[in-house]
Amino acid sequence: MLQDVIEELCTVIGVTGGEMEMEEFSLYCIVEGDTFTMPLAREEYILDVTTELHKNQQVYRTTLIYSVCSHSKCYLNFYCVYDYFFTA
Repeated sequence: MLQDVIEELCTVIGVTGGEMEMEEFSLYCIVEGDTFTMPLAREEYILDVTTELHKNQQVYRTTLIYSVCSHSKCYLNFYCVYDYFFTA
């Protein structure tokens, strides 16, 4: 499941703050040509998503994003932590 992937990537980059800190990370699958994207659900299976994209011969990237919410302002800052690029 995606939760396992996020935990593994957080371990690789040295995130040691436990579950609360890992909740600030999300994984996006960005498809070339799509205008909008959303974070993948933590209950999804990453191979189901990427296999479907591969079958449709779509170019995509998976990106681990660290989001920081400022409670004094109404916006989110996104920082790309890991970025993988795949071609069909």
